[in-house]
Amino acid sequence: MSNYFEVGLSLINELESKADDWGVKKVGTASDIRGINMQTTPAIYVINTSNTPNANGAIDSRDTQQWTVVIGVSHQAAQRSTSELMRVAGELISQVINHVQGFEIDDYHDAL
Repeated sequence: MSNYFEVGLSLINELESKADDWGVKKVGTASDIRGINMQTTPAIYVINTSNTPNANGAIDSRDTQQWTVVIGVSHQAAQRSTSELMRVAGELISQVINHVQGFEIDDYHDAL
């Protein structure tokens, strides 16, 4: 492994490959959820929310990383109808989940 954050970077690249198909204007990252630009939607952000090294022998460790995928959407109809926003957001959320389910960047990392 050449980059500690390789999983997140690979996940961003994988989601960017589908952005045009899904009509997503931005795929990126932020230091935390507060750093998301809510002015550009629809957007997908991959955020590292946890790094936990777990001892696995005398000199080795198995680090567990948690990556959170945040999907930002807006819709004019949502001003009057939350269910319309849920419809639009739900379609994109389903596409993202179906695409990354089981995503594996290499033999070294576990599948998502």
